[in-house]
Amino acid sequence: MITFRNLIQFSRYPCFLSDLLLYGAIKLRAFGIRVRIDGQARFRGWPIFSTYPKSLISIGKNAYLISRSRDTALGVGHCCIFRTLRNGARISIGNDFRASGVTVCAMASVLIGDRVVIGADVVIADTDFHAIAPGVRCFQDADSNEARVLPVQIGSDVFIGCRAVILKGALIGHGAVIGAGSVVTRNVAPFEIVAGNPARVVGTVKPVPLSTL
Repeated sequence: MITFRNLIQFSRYPCFLSDLLLYGAIKLRAFGIRVRIDGQARFRGWPIFSTYPKSLISIGKNAYLISRSRDTALGVGHCCIFRTLRNGARISIGNDFRASGVTVCAMASVLIGDRVVIGADVVIADTDFHAIAPGVRCFQDADSNEARVLPVQIGSDVFIGCRAVILKGALIGHGAVIGAGSVVTRNVAPFEIVAGNPARVVGTVKPVPLSTL
């Protein structure tokens, strides 16, 4: 439905019409490839979704996905990418998700809570993608089949800085902050601030009730 506010946006933002058409095209394509997008998501640029049979990607209400550099201060190296890599794999993302140029890959599951904000070019994966043993990596099918896989879970209200990498088995607690460029290889407790490679605790977040903002 075209509202007065939308009409104003047509004149203020030259890309508004193309973004509106893009939203419809993405929703139509997603329906056919086992991708569920709830609510009025916003897209800036065209993301990549790909799924294996019997797998699912679901994104909650009010998602905001930026896949082109002109729409975010840091720019992005590539579009947002969401891939399931095996039958039965799952990517589940909560409400009010915001991300720029993020890559999320799941062979088992990647679960992300509500109100998670992800900076430019972050990588989240629950797999090593390749086998550790060099003799196995010579054979393409065996290589991916022997890759180690551990689910990833990210709680609500987490902020992940640009170009961080979240690796297999990571459990990131509610309200945690992951510094830019960090490599997370272990669990992060709620409201911890971690940074570095590998990421280590550098501080804590003081929770602020939403009612006081």
